[in-house]
Amino acid sequence: MKVKIIGKRSGTFTDRTTGEMVSFGKMSVVTPFPIDQTGCEGEQALEVSVKPNVLADIPVPSEANLDFNSKGNLIAIELL
Repeated sequence: MKVKIIGKRSGTFTDRTTGEMVSFGKMSVVTPFPIDQTGCEGEQALEVSVKPNVLADIPVPSEANLDFNSKGNLIAIELL
């Protein structure tokens, strides 16, 4: 899926069950609606989970192709 990366954020929180620190990363992206989705026009904004070590190397703003697995998890980022 081709996207425009318009923002990113990372952080940590404490897991309430284990007490361990958990790191996270999120990218804010904009992409056209799928062609087969009726009743939509313009673009949609999405937030995509990304491993923090990968997020550090993503420039903002930029364009990329994102590849997801069958469970909807991001598996590849190709910067354009």
